[in-house]
Amino acid sequence: MLRETLVADDGARVSQSEFGRRLGELLGKDWSRQAVWMAESGNRAFTAAELVAIAHVLNVPVGQLFDPPPHTSVVDLPTAQLPASELAFERISEFPEALQRKAIELYAEISQTQKHLRQVVEWAADDAQALDEGIKTVAALIALLSQTNSKEPE
Repeated sequence: MLRETLVADDGARVSQSEFGRRLGELLGKDWSRQAVWMAESGNRAFTAAELVAIAHVLNVPVGQLFDPPPHTSVVDLPTAQLPASELAFERISEFPEALQRKAIELYAEISQTQKHLRQVVEWAADDAQALDEGIKTVAALIALLSQTNSKEPE
């Protein structure tokens, strides 16, 4: 499916490098040409955030990424083949509007969380000792709050 979809708005095929760069803008790290090739060839698993980013870059509904290409009779899985006619595929654009909005909100939350986690990892890499001290401080505060909350009011 991905191979058939790597096409720009003007109909020209998007290069693997360009596609990887566009994904990087959303995911915080560019995909290499090899990673894009692995995805195109069906030899790569995806996170939910990656699927949403891929759909955004391709300007297609997320559900379309799950639709087999036209005239596909079977869908290959690592240990089996399933008849395409037996699979129920729905496009996100066919979901109720409220569900579509919620999916977009969740994607935004996931993206923001990933950004914060990357910042923490960068900070930790810069100062591992400070991270250890920060963890100890947070643990002490949690213990103190637990003790305070467990005391009954007099």
